[in-house]
Amino acid sequence: MTKKKEEEKKKVVSIYDAYAVDLDKESDGVWEDLAFLPGAKVLIARFGNPASRKMMQRLQKPYVKGMRAGRDIPDEIQEDILNKVIAKTIWIGWENIPVPNEAGEVVMLQYSEENALFLLRDERLKDLRDEIVNLSRAADLFKATADEEAVINAKK
Repeated sequence: MTKKKEEEKKKVVSIYDAYAVDLDKESDGVWEDLAFLPGAKVLIARFGNPASRKMMQRLQKPYVKGMRAGRDIPDEIQEDILNKVIAKTIWIGWENIPVPNEAGEVVMLQYSEENALFLLRDERLKDLRDEIVNLSRAADLFKATADEEAVINAKK
């Protein structure tokens, strides 16, 4: 076993050390930098948090009978549902997002659910949407800190 693997093995004391998440971070979000836009930050909640699951179920409800009958939700409707869920429950804030205005000047776009949905629906920004989704699925962003793990362990 390499020295690095030995050190990593010593750090993990229990399954909680390896896998415990901060449930508040999952719902309230964490701030992360965007990879290709220096200075831009996004507030991202975890994909599958309770609010996102509830909203997904609500938006898919009109299609449940069809799905049970073996019919798929049309791709454009699935995409619209996903964009709405991301805009309301996953991508919940941002700072320093520059966009061109009608005059062609670059201005900072204020966060709103409507603005997030507008950006998510723009096919030219599909890589941005992919980055938002990837961040929301990055388990390490939502890990409990050492102090939070101590509280979890104390409750056992």
